Amino acid sequence: MQFREVESVLAHLIGVFPDKRPRFQARLKQLQRLKFPDGVNAGKTARTDYRAEQIFKLALVLELLQAGITPERAISFVKTWWLKIRRGIVQVRNEPRPISIVFWPKDFGGLTDAGDDEKLAWTSNGCALMTLDAADERDLLETAAVLTAQPRTVIINLSRIWHEIINGGALPESGVAEINADVAAWESDPSLMEGVI
Repeated sequence: MQFREVESVLAHLIGVFPDKRPRFQARLKQLQRLKFPDGVNAGKTARTDYRAEQIFKLALVLELLQAGITPERAISFVKTWWLKIRRGIVQVRNEPRPISIVFWPKDFGGLTDAGDDEKLAWTSNGCALMTLDAADERDLLETAAVLTAQPRTVIINLSRIWHEIINGGALPESGVAEINADVAAWESDPSLMEGVI
């Protein structure tokens, strides 16, 4: 998919008003200047092809930006936890119950000077996938216990992101087919279960 298609679906995902699209496009260009996501910054004359990985990484970074995390740190967050995020996206594709990714940053001491460290302080903190079943009271109690045990959490609804991208109408059918094919390929990737925390 091309940048204009990706920009359109991401603007739809986070609810950008039409009069704010130029500012949103500038935000996406800022992420490109930060060399994010990998694989799409080939230069001004090269035609860039966005795949599912780049689209979902951008979607997660945009959600983290809305939670008040800086662009550099949001990028680091997504890079650090990408395997778990990717596993969640695969689960969303096959699971009717809502799935979210939960981050709980505890150690903010490492956030004062990021330097060149891609992982910043996030590696000493936590990340988990969470499936909610409203019919399962035990599940809700366990989830509440995990969330309230942490000093702060950032919860991003992966199911909503998936459904808005796939069913939101902002992508052409060919784009939806590409994303489905990419995510189906992730399911058979042995690295999907690497980095389980």
